[in-house]
Amino acid sequence: MLNITDIFNTREIAIGIIVFFLISFVIYKDKEKEVLNSLKGAMKSFFTPKIITPILFMFLYSLGMVYLLNKIGLWENHQIKNFIYWLIAVGILTHFKKNTYNAKSVIIDTISLIAIFQFILTFYTFNLFFELLFILLTGIFTAVKLVSEKDEDKKIVVNIANVILSIFGFTLLYLSINQYVTNFSEFTNLKTFYDFFVPTFLSIMIIPYFYMFFMIVRYETSLVSLSFAIRDNDELRRYAKLRALLAFNFNSKNFERWSKNLISYDLNKNAIKESIKDVKKLNKVRRNIYRIDIKKGWHPFIANKFLKDYDVIINEYRRIVGGIWSGSSNYIKIREEKSDMHYKIEGELDYVNKLQIQLFFYFKEDINVEKSYNTFVNMCNDLSLEALKYPLPKEVLNALISENDLKIKFYGKRIEVKHEAFETGAYKLVFTIY
Repeated sequence: MLNITDIFNTREIAIGIIVFFLISFVIYKDKEKEVLNSLKGAMKSFFTPKIITPILFMFLYSLGMVYLLNKIGLWENHQIKNFIYWLIAVGILTHFKKNTYNAKSVIIDTISLIAIFQFILTFYTFNLFFELLFILLTGIFTAVKLVSEKDEDKKIVVNIANVILSIFGFTLLYLSINQYVTNFSEFTNLKTFYDFFVPTFLSIMIIPYFYMFFMIVRYETSLVSLSFAIRDNDELRRYAKLRALLAFNFNSKNFERWSKNLISYDLNKNAIKESIKDVKKLNKVRRNIYRIDIKKGWHPFIANKFLKDYDVIINEYRRIVGGIWSGSSNYIKIREEKSDMHYKIEGELDYVNKLQIQLFFYFKEDINVEKSYNTFVNMCNDLSLEALKYPLPKEVLNALISENDLKIKFYGKRIEVKHEAFETGAYKLVFTIY
């Protein structure tokens, strides 16, 4: 009769014990059954056709890969446990990624040295007491880190948690390497080969499935935008859908870009054709990075990265109402000063003629805005250096930190600083080069 230790190693048993006691504690404290009701709701949401159908197809596809491994003699029944782990960690959870599936990253993650080290660390396990203590402490400090990261005032707590987790990691690495050196024959046996090969093979072979899955998801999302843009004309909507599918084929990303741009056109059959041509032209502009005469403006896919040193990047450049092409960056938020700022570009399809940074205070307190202004002024000055190759003059810098509006000519361009106060206490400061 099989012992539990013949099926699960001490690390897996330790995780099971901790999870069991955690669930038991939550159930004991959940007098109002709130957690159980939430869990029921989550399970009910999970078992819907839109979620369960692709997971079922993925499961059948994975069984096909296992069948293939078995036919070529590279499958052993002791891999069933690893297959289940892989099915949950890679197969099921990948369906819930927000971004599209990146085949390159999966291959790198699977075959890179990091993946090998993760495999090595999980291959050798220690006694149950050590595993319980290690997993419990790692879980606690990981939770502390994740919670503290949401509050900028607790950076020191995050740093301490990172140091402790690093110490845990290096300790485990040292102990594991020591065991491999003294017990190398355990590491080189056939079962170890299967433990490494099977998950790696499955992760690579699942790529075509996820490529198709996320392509379908993207098309489905894009068709919602299409239906919103063309609501009252079924014939035109069918025409647009067919023209775009023929034009973009399996490139769902271009189909998505096109569908989001549609609302900016006066829609008819000629406008549908024009909108498709515009996306294709934009792709050529994206591929051909070149310098544009400063009198005309800037290349959109050079201008979008002018503030990359601040981790501010514009990912999409698209057509908006009025035929203008525009792109907006992510936001830099300074929570303690109730402010945010972002970067914006505007122009034609093949060049940008307006660069703009906006600083917005949800409620401005003059005694507590130093960090926001310093960041904003530095961004404006760096934008001038990137776009015009000259730092901002003193009169512009003074206008940025005062409440005075300003318009000046500066090396063949215009610079504008505009302040706007709102009755609610909000405040907006806009810096523009055009």
